[in-house]
Amino acid sequence: MVVALAVGLGGAIGALSRYGLDSAIERRTESVFPWATFVINVSGCLAVGFVHPKLRWWLRASAKRCAPRAWRCRCTPRAKVAGAA
Repeated sequence: MVVALAVGLGGAIGALSRYGLDSAIERRTESVFPWATFVINVSGCLAVGFVHPKLRWWLRASAKRCAPRAWRCRCTPRAKVAGAA
C-alpha cells in the first residue's frame, strides 16, 4: 500500500511539474515548434540518466540484502517446510 501511495504521489508531482513547465514555456514562445514538449522530454531524459545509476546501485544492494530470505521462502518445496506432509 505504501508503494502504491508513493507511486501515486510521484506521478502527481511529475504531472503538475510538467504542466507548470509547459505553461511557462508556452507563454514565452510563439513558435510553431512544440518547444515545451521538447524541453520537458529532454529534461526528463537527463533526469533519468542521472537517477538511474544511483537507483540501480540501491536496487542491487537491496537485492543482496533480501535475496537469502526470498530464496528460502520461495524456492523451498512445500513438503520440506515446517514438517508439512
